[in-house]
Amino acid sequence: MASFLNLLPLTGGDEREGAGPRLKLVSAENDVSWLPSFVTRMDRGYDRFSALPHFTLSKPPREYLRDNLVATFQFEGLGVDSRVACSARNA
Repeated sequence: MASFLNLLPLTGGDEREGAGPRLKLVSAENDVSWLPSFVTRMDRGYDRFSALPHFTLSKPPREYLRDNLVATFQFEGLGVDSRVACSARNA
């Protein structure tokens, strides 16, 4: 799942013509405790490489994922605590 989610912000998936803010992804029952560290790593890469001339993201990866990803879990106690670390909106 993480490999796939890398593509959303890196390709500007929600900014493409036709997709826009309507593009929504659901990670169903893949657990969520991995999301905070994943989001932090993505943002760190954004901070590190956003000064490059061909880097075209208009916002940090955290915002792409917050706006376009819904993640669900079944039996994971850390899932509830992970919401804040991921800047979740619909927690």
